[in-house]
Amino acid sequence: MRRCSFTRSKIKRFSRKTQFLYLLCYFLEHSASNIERIADGFIYYLHKLKEQANDYADELAFALGYSFIFD
Repeated sequence: MRRCSFTRSKIKRFSRKTQFLYLLCYFLEHSASNIERIADGFIYYLHKLKEQANDYADELAFALGYSFIFD
């Protein structure tokens, strides 16, 4: 991930349109990376939930005397 290469004082010296464009690009870039982090976290927790569901199904099948094998 790239860091902001301009300080606040340098951005203030830009024209108003350039300031707006720079900040818009900055926020879009950071929002995209935040969305990727949220998606990665969601996928991680879905995998954990699937593992827990499979473990619970295995325990229940064992308790009921079934010999199913869940993947």
